[in-house]
This record gives sequence, C-alpha cells and structure tokens, in this order.
Amino acid sequence: MNDVYVDPADSAHVLIATDRGGVLTSHDRGNSFDPSNNGFTSRQITSFLTEERRPAYAYVGIVNDKEWGGVFASENGGLSWVQRTRGWAARRVLA
Repeated sequence: MNDVYVDPADSAHVLIATDRGGVLTSHDRGNSFDPSNNGFTSRQITSFLTEERRPAYAYVGIVNDKEWGGVFASENGGLSWVQRTRGWAARRVLA
C-alpha cells in the first residue's frame, strides 16, 4: 500500500494505491476492496490527489511503466481512468 484516499463527502468510499494491483476501491469503509483499474491494468500506483472542490476528480501517479506511466485521471471517483501524460516518455510520478 503506497497511499490511501478517503472521500471527504463519503467516508465509506476508500481508494488504495498499490504496487502490483493498481487502484483498489472500497464502498464499505475498507471492509472489502475491488480493483478499480478501468483504463489501465495492474500499474504501480504511488500516490493520489483529488480536487478539493470536486472530490470525484482524482489523479494517480504511476511509476515503472515507461510510456504508460505518468499521471492518470478519473472524473468519477476512481471508477475509470484516462492517461493525462502522453508524450512524457519514461517519466515517473512519485508524489
């Protein structure tokens, strides 16, 4: 586990950044988790960031994935992700 995000509007919604499983999400305060990797698969996620005024807008930093690394964004609370850093070559995002 590299980072944890608890939705300020819904404390039952928890996201975890993992080394091998991408993003895991919970809707029951962390009692159970499911993969939330629509848009990428099993990436090494290092960190989360959300927009204060729009908490459903989330961003994750990804490392060790060459052209598939960088930053991915979600506009639906982590249900699906889109790469936002095409062309960054082999950049890694640690925080």
